[in-house]
Amino acid sequence: MICSITGYGRSGPLAQTAGHDLDYLAETGLLALAQTTAEGLPALPPVLLGDIAGGAYPAVMAILLALLERR
Repeated sequence: MICSITGYGRSGPLAQTAGHDLDYLAETGLLALAQTTAEGLPALPPVLLGDIAGGAYPAVMAILLALLERR
């Protein structure tokens, strides 16, 4: 079984760019909605939303469905 997860897809201008949760949140504007620290800096989000919703969860579901189909 082969599973490949990419941050920005296999082709396109950002295909070779590393994808990180904070990058995704900043690019979509969601990071601006995060609460700020006492120093006025953006606080780190408590959940890695992009990593879970955009990568890990769909990959796990696809792998489990493939294993079930093979069985």
